[in-house]
Amino acid sequence: MIDFEDFENRIFPFDEYIDEIEIPLKTFEKIKIKKSNENIKIKKANNCLKSFKYSYEANNLKDLFDEKENQVISHFKNGNYKIRFVAKVLMKKYLTDTEELEDVMCLSTNPKTYLRGNDPKIFYRQCCNEIRDHFDNMQRRGSGWYISKTHCLYMERAKYKPLKGSSFIDLPPKIKNKKAIINVKNNDEKCFMWAVLSALHPVNEHSYRVTKYKTFENELDFSGINFPVALNDIEKFEKLNNIGVNLFCQGGNDSIEPLLISNKEYKTLIDLFLIKENEKCHYCWIKSLEKLLFDQLSKYKGKKYICRRCLSYFNDEIKYTEHISDCKIYKPVKFTPANYEYVEFKNFYKTQIVPYVIYADFESILEKVEHDEKSKEYSYTIKTSRHIASGFYVLVLKNGKVFKEKLYRGQDCAKVFLRYLIKITDELMKIPDEEMLKLTDHENKSHSNSKFCKLCKNKYTDKNYKVRDHDHFTGKYRQTICNNCNINLKKSKFVRNIS
Repeated sequence: MIDFEDFENRIFPFDEYIDEIEIPLKTFEKIKIKKSNENIKIKKANNCLKSFKYSYEANNLKDLFDEKENQVISHFKNGNYKIRFVAKVLMKKYLTDTEELEDVMCLSTNPKTYLRGNDPKIFYRQCCNEIRDHFDNMQRRGSGWYISKTHCLYMERAKYKPLKGSSFIDLPPKIKNKKAIINVKNNDEKCFMWAVLSALHPVNEHSYRVTKYKTFENELDFSGINFPVALNDIEKFEKLNNIGVNLFCQGGNDSIEPLLISNKEYKTLIDLFLIKENEKCHYCWIKSLEKLLFDQLSKYKGKKYICRRCLSYFNDEIKYTEHISDCKIYKPVKFTPANYEYVEFKNFYKTQIVPYVIYADFESILEKVEHDEKSKEYSYTIKTSRHIASGFYVLVLKNGKVFKEKLYRGQDCAKVFLRYLIKITDELMKIPDEEMLKLTDHENKSHSNSKFCKLCKNKYTDKNYKVRDHDHFTGKYRQTICNNCNINLKKSKFVRNIS
């Protein structure tokens, strides 16, 4: 996997001088390029990251994407690549009625995998929609930015080598012991074919032997597909044979994850498992997905209906069917099980009572703003008004009683509010810690009889011994707790509530 974020700052400094640059990943750190207006030529190398720049000035992202669509697609449609798109735009926003702020920003997609055989137009438009969604989310958060004009579109492209099957690889013991997978011991590179045949023609004895399936060797159509079968050829196999293939693999924490899920509904559906050992990969047939995922999902021993896309399970077939109709709209997700059995509350220091609380409330005047009509082809946000702060009220409570308060109206209310808030917090921060007052006889007896921490409920030990906890503002004894909880119970030194 290539970390595109790591390369962004290295490629973009050259964008004003070259339209295309290709640098080997292994030697990238050793290459230093001086800026100049002359064309830069770097010798082509294998396993490299390549950056394309498509310059076009427009008033919106749609015009930029539509104008450069054919040119961009021509640079990736015939290969297997990891791709990321970045749109460089000039953004503006109003500070006042007469003053504007402008800045050049980059709106990017996450790195995506394009495989030869995918529809390049659909892939490109999905990436464009992701950039538009990025901008829409900025506007929903009230950023106030709008696109003044577009500068260019970048495409960062790295060669991608899809996984391929190979000769026999033994299963990890943990998976092998579940007896949920049939692993055919082949000596050739046709493990995908043997795995599919073992699913179509299951046998009770010696199911791992190739000879059990030799009779059906010519049953499947592999026209235009080379052995070992690559991931991007599985969709072609599905179309040729009218058989759906779901592919799973072993992920982080030894969890089983969906790697490739069939997008179409086929009468015959097969679950395969991909083992990886160094540079080799091997396909196997998952005879029972329920057994394979038993300890990952639930210890419930009844019938489970498992969704291949998200690995959610249901005990009721009706609920499972309803879930599938919604889940198939989205991409498969990876599930990583937690490394603990129970969830419990641990942040006991957050239960400390805060004697000082500051509440604040602003009032604003809504000023209408003019807006242009937007195209109905894409989703968008219309800004109809601007919030202008007109006043505020601050209430400071000490142990539930009014300590200080302030009401203010005026155009500079935001600045006045911040100055007042800083002043109040400075006063509270300077309150010194009080030493613990002498305990009463009743408090001493309560402390001596305590065997468990009042907060975490754990028993005291020699290392985590019991201590007296007191209020640092008043000095009064509060409770007996363990040393670990006492260390975490720090004096609160920040504004807890602003609403």
